[in-house]
Parts: sequence; structure tokens; C-alpha cells
Amino acid sequence: MECGNTFTVTKDDGQTVECSVLFTFESADSGKTYVVFTDESRDEMGNTMVYANILGKHNSLEPIETDEEWNVVEGILNQLEREARNGGFDGLDEDEVARLLEDRINVAPEPEPDPEPYALEDLNRDVDALNAFIRQLEAEMGEGGE
Repeated sequence: MECGNTFTVTKDDGQTVECSVLFTFESADSGKTYVVFTDESRDEMGNTMVYANILGKHNSLEPIETDEEWNVVEGILNQLEREARNGGFDGLDEDEVARLLEDRINVAPEPEPDPEPYALEDLNRDVDALNAFIRQLEAEMGEGGE
């Protein structure tokens, strides 16, 4: 797995946003490949925004539409968040973290840039879902005393 691959999303207003792939994984349950990425934007709390989509045909980004699929993605993100909180990545460089992640999730090939623009309404829907997920994570972290 190589971290740092980038792709560009074109919004309806013509503005382009560069996104960095954090990781990809394949779910044995759904048989689909998921891509988790960021555009380096921050929410009102200063947290980096993270997004996830299904990696479709021709490496297109497709929306995650079912609660079951979101549960898979959230499970992976929760696992990684716990690992980071418990110091599992301390002292490791980016390549070492990538190798460690490969041991924990079934990593799929990195996506190639999508030749077609990603629709703004899809991005907005995904942003809303991820914001809700991040709020949930923050609430859980707050309950743990951190």
C-alpha cells in the first residue's frame, strides 16, 4: 500500500479539489473495494475531514449507500483510531504505518485518477455522513476521558 496517492474532484462550480488517498481495503462481506481519503480540509473543531467511497469500475468513486457498508468502513476507522490512541503508530514512519495497516486490513490496489468528475451532490452527501461519523467518534473519545 502506498499512502499519498492523489486525485482531483471537480465540483459543480468548476472548482477542483485535490484529495489524498489514505488507504483502500476490500470487504470480504460485500466484495467491494473502499477508498478512504482526505482533502486536508478541517471541521469546526480543527479535525481533518476524512471521506470514504466505493471504488467502482474504471476507478470511479461511488457513494456508500447502505448502513451495513458504512458499518464496515466505520469499523476499520475505529480500529485505526484505537491503534493510534494506544500508541500503535508511535515512532513509525509512513511506510512502516502502511505495512502495519496491511496486516490489519485487506488492502486493494490504489485507485487511478477518475476521468469523470465526481458529482458535487455525491460529495456533499458523503461529507454529511462523514461529519456525523466524526461527531460520533469525538463523543466516544470524550466518554473515554480524552
